[in-house]
Amino acid sequence: IKWSYKISDRLTLGGRGGYEYFPGDGNYLFTMTQWYPRLCVYSDFQGWQNHQFTGRGEFALTFGNFKVQMTVPADHVVGGTGECVNYAAVLTPAQLARYNQAKTSSVPVEIVTLDEAKKAETHPSTATKTYVFVANNVRDFAWGSSRKFIWDGMGQKVDGKTVMCMSYYGKE
Repeated sequence: IKWSYKISDRLTLGGRGGYEYFPGDGNYLFTMTQWYPRLCVYSDFQGWQNHQFTGRGEFALTFGNFKVQMTVPADHVVGGTGECVNYAAVLTPAQLARYNQAKTSSVPVEIVTLDEAKKAETHPSTATKTYVFVANNVRDFAWGSSRKFIWDGMGQKVDGKTVMCMSYYGKE
């Protein structure tokens, strides 16, 4: 399938995803939902469900497996559905150490600090890096990306497995 997606100003047009522009520092924050083409879903009680998503309601989704690679400016932090499988390639050594510390911490750990986010806002990178996320048996894949992100996280045991609980947010 050949397709393209125009990222919209979510504050002007509404909807669940898009970009937010910050004129004070000239940066963007992206929250991406419903951004890729889907085939219709077959329901055992109503047959094929092929209603178009309009941004204001719900629609049927099947469970699936995702492997998503996102190439972004090198100073962006990306959060997404599932697990990032290449943090060692995209985080600084200090950020990777804090991420690993967060896995066993009983309190949230700042993985990307306010100072790091402020520095990234004022010195945009021209290089890129690629984040890789894997999510299995989920209904959707959403992601956010910004050089403005402060990122904190901590591990939580669920059925014997450590699940990372993480927050990504701008200083505003």
